[in-house]
Amino acid sequence: MSDKSPLPVLSPKPSARPHLSLLVLMIAVLFLAMIAAGVVLTNQISVVVSNAGGADWTESFVSMNRALLFILGIAALLLLIFFSLFIVNLRRYTDGRSFEQQIASSQQTELANRVQQLATDLQAQRDQFKAVLSVVQDGVVYAEGGNIRYANRALANLLGYPPEEFGEFSNGGNGFASQFQPMYQIIQSGTRSGGVWQGPYKLLHKDGSELDVSIVGKSIDGTRDHTITIIKDSSQEKRLQREKTRFISNTSHELRTPLANLKTRLYLLRKQPDKSEEHLLVLESTTEYMGQLIEDMMDHARFEKGVFQLEREEAIFQDIIQESVNTYQPKAERREVRLVYHQGDERDTVFVDHRRILQVANNLIANALNHTAKGGLIEIKILHRQPGQVGVEVRDNGPAISPDKLAHIFQPFEDASLGMVASGTVMGLTLAKEIVELHGGQINVASDDGRGTVIRFTIPCLTESMMSKPSAVSTTS
Repeated sequence: MSDKSPLPVLSPKPSARPHLSLLVLMIAVLFLAMIAAGVVLTNQISVVVSNAGGADWTESFVSMNRALLFILGIAALLLLIFFSLFIVNLRRYTDGRSFEQQIASSQQTELANRVQQLATDLQAQRDQFKAVLSVVQDGVVYAEGGNIRYANRALANLLGYPPEEFGEFSNGGNGFASQFQPMYQIIQSGTRSGGVWQGPYKLLHKDGSELDVSIVGKSIDGTRDHTITIIKDSSQEKRLQREKTRFISNTSHELRTPLANLKTRLYLLRKQPDKSEEHLLVLESTTEYMGQLIEDMMDHARFEKGVFQLEREEAIFQDIIQESVNTYQPKAERREVRLVYHQGDERDTVFVDHRRILQVANNLIANALNHTAKGGLIEIKILHRQPGQVGVEVRDNGPAISPDKLAHIFQPFEDASLGMVASGTVMGLTLAKEIVELHGGQINVASDDGRGTVIRFTIPCLTESMMSKPSAVSTTS
């Protein structure tokens, strides 16, 4: 910031003084001239008196010349005084003008420095303002009289413009300038009574597709010519709202079916007491499913909020997979499906939440079992694709999943729409992905005709650095 102290007071520099010797010489010459004139006049008077012989007119002549000589002396003295005063005043005037010029020069220099400092500060503030806007995730446009003066990079990215076209874009070039004009008119009409205008809007992406956005516009001066507009992508918001609606709808549907089954079995239990054992088994299975579904939904909510916790401990990865295989082996035999586990000879130690990794393995095997027809084959293999990583592959030879559905297979309830739910729940694959990623691993799925569907996941093996971590680890959102 510039210094706001008052301008300095400068002492005037002494101006050039007239030479004193020249002034004395001028006075001496003037007095000598007067003495000479007096001597000449006196001589003339003596001559006149001696020649006139004492006539009366001579006294009058002499008195007149003496008066004239006296008046000449007084005039010369006054002229000398006037001349001296004139010199003094001229000197003061010259000194004053010199001082004023020095003050004016000093003030101009100080003013120029202050203007330069203000310009520097203004440029720095402008650069800071641009730097702040450059990291804002939403698009920002500043316009004067409908002409774009600044647009941040986020807006160009939102509309699909590459960095090399951003210069034209921010200066009102490309296709956005024509799109901004009607938007500017709407903001102008909406802010006539002051305040802020906001609402939904549609913009064209560079590829020609429509983009749903929400805009907030505000005039920043009394004439409403200068406006700032914030443009936010609302398509993601709408997509999340659709997913939320779909989630609630699917949850209601999934709960409605077992509830109807419970009511039916309770009715039959009253009507057929002799088959109570059969009905109780169904009731128990249904309540377990509902309980597991609710627990999975709560786990998913914990993941979303970032408060899900892992209770880590050392374990042998192959033993966890073997435990899951043993659980589903009887079910596979009842469905006449071969369940083969290729364990290998290696023993990999991992630092994991045993129950959660077992939950992942159960979900993968359960989905594969439900996706495999009678007489089919499910193969489970231990993977060592990267050093320090261990994983498992679950492959079935059932029908392939279409690519468009495969892209959404890890979304809640998507596995139910594909018929991939067995003893697990409709959120099995969703939770599996969240648990694996929370352990620092990866999970992926592939499917094609003739080879069926394969799901793989890998997690890190136990290292010394992992041993120093606490046993309970919270997720981060």
